[in-house]
Amino acid sequence: MSKYLAIFEDSNFADFYPLTLSRPVWGLRFGIGTLAERIIRNFSAYKPLLFCRREVAFASAEFGPTNPEWPKDCEELLLINGSLLWPEKVKKAVASSPSCLKNDDSIISARLSTGWEKIKLSPFDPESVNKAIKGTKEEQADKLTAGYLWDLIASNPQAIFEDFQQLTAGRDHKKMFKEVQIDNQAVIHRFELVSLSPGCELDCFTVLDARRGPIYLDENVKVQAFSRIEGPAYIGPNSQVLRANIRGGCSIGPGCRIGGEIEETIIQGWTNKYHSGFIGHSYLGEWINFGAMTTNSDLKNDYGLVKIIKGGKEFSTNQAKVGSFIADHVKTGIGTLLNTGIQIGFSANLYGGALFEKKLIPSFAWGTPQRMVPYRVDKAVEVARKVKSRRQQELSGEEEKLFRSIYEKTEKERGEFLGQF
Repeated sequence: MSKYLAIFEDSNFADFYPLTLSRPVWGLRFGIGTLAERIIRNFSAYKPLLFCRREVAFASAEFGPTNPEWPKDCEELLLINGSLLWPEKVKKAVASSPSCLKNDDSIISARLSTGWEKIKLSPFDPESVNKAIKGTKEEQADKLTAGYLWDLIASNPQAIFEDFQQLTAGRDHKKMFKEVQIDNQAVIHRFELVSLSPGCELDCFTVLDARRGPIYLDENVKVQAFSRIEGPAYIGPNSQVLRANIRGGCSIGPGCRIGGEIEETIIQGWTNKYHSGFIGHSYLGEWINFGAMTTNSDLKNDYGLVKIIKGGKEFSTNQAKVGSFIADHVKTGIGTLLNTGIQIGFSANLYGGALFEKKLIPSFAWGTPQRMVPYRVDKAVEVARKVKSRRQQELSGEEEKLFRSIYEKTEKERGEFLGQF
């Protein structure tokens, strides 16, 4: 008999749009890893099972079985909400008794020894979960889960710090520095808070400044001359830092090329921000390409709280520093300027060298601030196939199907938006 960990996304996945148009909530990057990876890391005694919407199940299947049948050898099931920020706190709570943690009516975690067979998590059915947990001890817990993308951005510095401590405990720093290439004119502040993985290279005149937080460079990260990385920061495997100023609070996924200046920004992976320009307090997806000097605003001139568009209405983030939320496969032309709190949908294409004042650009929109038209889905698929081939990858049939599904799903929103031009 075995213990299993069921990580699920609940009915609030749309609150993480546009990033969750193409991935489960638990597939979002946070700290050193994704939300799912951090949960699995903290519950190593359990075998992971992952549940999400069927159309995005393929996107994060490497973490474990996705949407499986309930295993017959299960003696204990631990349910964990995929938006969980702090798994260590839940780990301490569930160790004491088979209790259920909730934030108001939202389930954070529940430990069950019976009754899980009727639970439906793909798609999420709250009624079936509530029936299964009926009779268990319930406790309220606040601020353990994220509600929106800006919650992830705001908490990311702390997550990097905690993950760094966990991942580097007992590491031999002397051995570590034998497996990397560091030019003798590179500068590292606070060696004990810097972790360099095999294959990393630091050119001359590079600076790793861990005085304000740890820095973790994953395998084969290349840092070019005249780059500065300030902690807390995580740079994913095979990424390149190109004459960049990476300020504290950034998590950058695999295969990225980063230049210019970024601050407190999370990038899922495989994104090109090669040139100058500023991106701050933002959440970016995969396969994005920024033209030179693409820049976003992350602070209003009156220093007021930033609002976004949600459900067709303005919605306050209750934060003064909020940048951009950009979905996968977005492209920007040179000199593109992005308004504070802007959301840009899947496979949108923006150009014109001017400010996009509108706070919401729907998926598959193409054009300038003055004129936008639909981006043909066949053309978008063709471009995505070319982009991935440049990184020796292929666009899978499931990915192409997702392109078309998102195009259909966002057709009404896109039509209403384009009707304004």
